[in-house]
Amino acid sequence: MRCAGVIRAARRCAAITAFAVAASAAFAALAACAPAATSVDVKTRVAVTITPSPDRLPFDPRSARISQAAQEVTTLAGHPMTLDVDAAIVPEFRSSFEEAIGQSFENMARDLVDLRDRSPREFAYGAGVVSVVSLRYDATADGDRWDLDVGARTLFIRGPARRDTLVGRGVLRESIHKAYAQSIAGRYAFKREMGATGTIGTV
Repeated sequence: MRCAGVIRAARRCAAITAFAVAASAAFAALAACAPAATSVDVKTRVAVTITPSPDRLPFDPRSARISQAAQEVTTLAGHPMTLDVDAAIVPEFRSSFEEAIGQSFENMARDLVDLRDRSPREFAYGAGVVSVVSLRYDATADGDRWDLDVGARTLFIRGPARRDTLVGRGVLRESIHKAYAQSIAGRYAFKREMGATGTIGTV
């Protein structure tokens, strides 16, 4: 009887061990099937996304040039900026896509430096406004058109797939300049309206 009990206990132990091994294998399989993480260099908080997402990245997100330029943008703006690129544009750059990303962050950094040195008020307004620079393909466009959506904190750039740069020099600077001018005009219009209705003192 005692031997039979030992045998049953051994069988239960073997069954539990087999279940644990199977469960471990199942969890490993689920982890292998999980979607890949977004392309982000956590150390320098570089964020570059391609929409829709490709099977493999056409650049090294840990490139020294990209990391250095993106970190400079982060330091100037006080927060990271994400560069989101339409997948239709990527093939036009072939092997130079990584270089184009680095150049884009460098151009944005230079634009921020220009604003800081030449127009501190515009810089103070615009540095915190842009969180995403979204580059979208427009088959009807001969050149780039850009618009800063302050509410969405996104600079939208629409243009052709064949292009010299992703984000050209002056695009970020001019978009912030335009948005700042519109905000000032809106404030003056609001004050005039309040003054005309005699309610400015109660606002």
